[in-house]
Amino acid sequence: MAGTGELEGTFTASWLGLPPSHTHVRFRLGEFCRIDRERIAEVRPLVDLPDLFRQCGHPLLAGEHGSRPRTRGPSTGDGERLDDGDDAESKGTLAVVESMIFDGLNRFDGSDQASQGLERF
Repeated sequence: MAGTGELEGTFTASWLGLPPSHTHVRFRLGEFCRIDRERIAEVRPLVDLPDLFRQCGHPLLAGEHGSRPRTRGPSTGDGERLDDGDDAESKGTLAVVESMIFDGLNRFDGSDQASQGLERF
């Protein structure tokens, strides 16, 4: 099970060492849950801290300039999938996403985004 969302507002207080910018920000987040025997067995949160820091004028990644387009959900508003889906396809998708995060994004050398090798994904 997965869900994504966006918090939007004015950043008025210090958080995680980030000083208030008093600017309008959008904070993207997601949560991925593994279900086992009809219960949540594992939760993996995903929060877009690099983008929040960038919006407040403190980019964490080298070479970040300008603004990014807003990520929107399905235009039909029917982004729910209520069936079990294909187990092999789900496992394959999870493997690609985890590899992109752990074998790609986490390899950033601090100066060159190419160090992540994201073209593999």
